[in-house]
Amino acid sequence: MWRCWIRKKTEVAIRAAFKAVMDGKQVAYLAPTTVLANQQYLEFKQRMKEYPISVDLLNRFRTQKEQKNTVKEIEDRKSRYCNWNT
Repeated sequence: MWRCWIRKKTEVAIRAAFKAVMDGKQVAYLAPTTVLANQQYLEFKQRMKEYPISVDLLNRFRTQKEQKNTVKEIEDRKSRYCNWNT
């Protein structure tokens, strides 16, 4: 039951993010845990592979260089969706 509820929340978040990105907006999705952030990043990236959407992940397991690159892409509006956990 618990997994079903979490799955539905993730689905709602993915659909809302997709709608916003397709309307030309950037989306940053904050996750409460690194594990959840990574799971949702992989899910979103896999589901968006057929669309012109750049998906990225920003968390403590990324190198300093990867983090700076992700932030730069967000600032330059190259990254349209970022799943973030600190």
